[in-house]
Amino acid sequence: MSDFWQGKKVVVTGGAGFIGSHAVPKLIGKGAQVIVLDNLERGRKEYLKSVWDEISFQQVDLRECNLEPLLKGTDCLIHLAAKVGGIKYYLNRPYEVLSQNLTMDQNVFRACFSQKVSYLFYAS
Repeated sequence: MSDFWQGKKVVVTGGAGFIGSHAVPKLIGKGAQVIVLDNLERGRKEYLKSVWDEISFQQVDLRECNLEPLLKGTDCLIHLAAKVGGIKYYLNRPYEVLSQNLTMDQNVFRACFSQKVSYLFYAS
């Protein structure tokens, strides 16, 4: 068993969403120090109830916040946050979805480079 995650500071954007809420407990189990960033638009704190006392949670909107201070000392960032919806939502609001997702991605990537985050996992 690899101890890669042991003691690593890991930030998970969208960590209260479906995928994030499954990944966060696994990271905790591997010894990572996990910080969850989520705006709770679709995610829920309840999804993290099994590890709530073991994580740090920040409710932030990645489209509008300064991420640099939140990423200070981060070893790895797992970027799962996105503006999502059903196919009808995407078809009716293509510019909004694309624009908001690009803004989030740009802010996350810029902060990772600025804070010299060693590892970035980007789910798209």
